[in-house]
Amino acid sequence: MNTSRPAVFFWNPQTAPVSVATAIRTLAHRFGHRLSETPSARAAEIRFELQPAAKGMDCAAAYDAAARVWTIRASGTVPALRTLGLLVSGAIQSSSFAEHTPFSALSLMVDCSRNAVPTIAYFREFLNSLALLGFNTVLLYTEDMYKVEGEPCFGAMRGAYSGEEIRAFDDHAAALGIELAPSVQTLGHMEQLSRWPRFQPVLDNPSTLLANEEQTYELLDRMIAFWRRNVRSRRMHINMDEARAAGKGQYLKKFGERPQLDILLDHLARVAALCRKHEFTPMMASDLIFTFSSEKHIHYDPACTISPAIARRIPEGTGLVYWDYYHTEPSFYQGMIRKHLDLTPHVTASGGIWSWYRFWYDHGYTEGTLFPMIQAAVAEEVPEFLATIWGDDGAYCDYDSTFTGLAWNAAFAFCKPGTTPREGVIEQQINGLFGGKVYGPGLALARLSYMNFPMALFDDPLMLMYLGTQRVAPENPAEGRAPGFTFHGMLAALGEAR
Repeated sequence: MNTSRPAVFFWNPQTAPVSVATAIRTLAHRFGHRLSETPSARAAEIRFELQPAAKGMDCAAAYDAAARVWTIRASGTVPALRTLGLLVSGAIQSSSFAEHTPFSALSLMVDCSRNAVPTIAYFREFLNSLALLGFNTVLLYTEDMYKVEGEPCFGAMRGAYSGEEIRAFDDHAAALGIELAPSVQTLGHMEQLSRWPRFQPVLDNPSTLLANEEQTYELLDRMIAFWRRNVRSRRMHINMDEARAAGKGQYLKKFGERPQLDILLDHLARVAALCRKHEFTPMMASDLIFTFSSEKHIHYDPACTISPAIARRIPEGTGLVYWDYYHTEPSFYQGMIRKHLDLTPHVTASGGIWSWYRFWYDHGYTEGTLFPMIQAAVAEEVPEFLATIWGDDGAYCDYDSTFTGLAWNAAFAFCKPGTTPREGVIEQQINGLFGGKVYGPGLALARLSYMNFPMALFDDPLMLMYLGTQRVAPENPAEGRAPGFTFHGMLAALGEAR
């Protein structure tokens, strides 16, 4: 920090907005000696003002050298915390600072369904870090990881959350100004149920719920009711992604052949009605709407057009989540975002913080795919950006390693369109908020997934497929990504398998 200004601070809980005071006291241990409630001769005072933004989120800070007072003005509690974190970490180098994002919700979806279920203590600290970075919404991705009333097999022996545990998460999030929303599966990705005979009547195939079956909607009703009892949020992500075999299993035998798009939209109408019954506004992954409407039957088809008749069948108010973890050009993302905006103004753009199939957060892939998507979403001014961290195939990635990518995510969200964040600011922010010089080593560890001798996998074609482009150029081993950063290889092989 500039040596002409104090590097320690104090604040007055009596004059701060109540929500900000509650949040800072929740985070007090993260600031240590750098932020106190007690005035001192060497400390500058920090004052807070909350002012609603016309759109999105605003945050600013200004220093009065004569009075030795910083004034933080923000549109909400979380933007105020982001600015406070930047200030106390030493990342704000001038006497004035301002940021804006068009996103009213800067969100993260956390995968809790791959056997490494976050504990209350871990997740509380995780939320603390997200608030300091500027994330004001968190979605818990839970397939069968919550205890549904009357369904003892649902999440059995998998660490399913009780209502009391979810309420503990929700209370902590609320103290920080974060909305905690459920993200549940209501069609596909329900493989865990197939091990229990009890659920065979509600399964179309081993991973997909059986649409048009009344027992299915009775189960879904109880699933949604769990969240109504245990979270404050009235938004729910109902997903429905990647269920490409819907209607091709038990459905086909019981109800006959029908177009998959009709099956999806009829099922969506039933699930949306259940959400309304429990006072939730649903948002859903859009991939199947586009896949089943595409002549090529692919998700990312720029030539796909959704007819007005299909658009009218999407229940009013239902949000569409455009998730895409693979493309590298902002123009592609913008084109797909516009196709979504043609259907509804309630659009969420969603990119991946690459944590799956890896031991450590992958900065190279995140930089190549997530950052251009955020730039596209900022340019199109969608109301929400949703980052995701996944734990596919065993949840062996250290989720704490993703905070480097999340800090970059937030920085892109809050920077001016057409500009890019300064790495030095993010490095200072990460080092100041996460306990020392951790930014550089964190990026170095991101190269753990790369190798410079692919023949080492000659007898393991599956691993070679997964790691096909995760090779380091022999002449530039420090680069930590494939030459030219192309995705020909692994992504071509994986396709859209998140």
